[in-house]
Amino acid sequence: MAIPQISNQGQTIRFIVKRQQRQAQYFSEDLGNGVTLEMVAIPGGTFLMGSPETEEGHRDNESPQHRVTVQSFFMGKYPRTTSLNTAVVLLASDLCQSVGTTTSGLGSFVRRRRLFSS
Repeated sequence: MAIPQISNQGQTIRFIVKRQQRQAQYFSEDLGNGVTLEMVAIPGGTFLMGSPETEEGHRDNESPQHRVTVQSFFMGKYPRTTSLNTAVVLLASDLCQSVGTTTSGLGSFVRRRRLFSS
């Protein structure tokens, strides 16, 4: 168990981190040009959002506490890169063309991205 400490506006905040190795559902998608998108399943669930008013360091924007339910979703395993963004935009552009629709402003964005990614 690690207890990292950081400073927030002069106050030290302590976090207790409990790491556990688990298995996760995931998939990889080859986007072409050597770019791969790796996605990991994030299970849905319910959690308590906010902090109690009696908690040390509590701020007004952290209350009232309330239950939040989140549906399962997929999240990128790694931070997005310019190459990944370009590949996704190009795929979206191709998809729009194949189904005969347009996305406002997508064409000029794709052209700009192609200039910066070469």
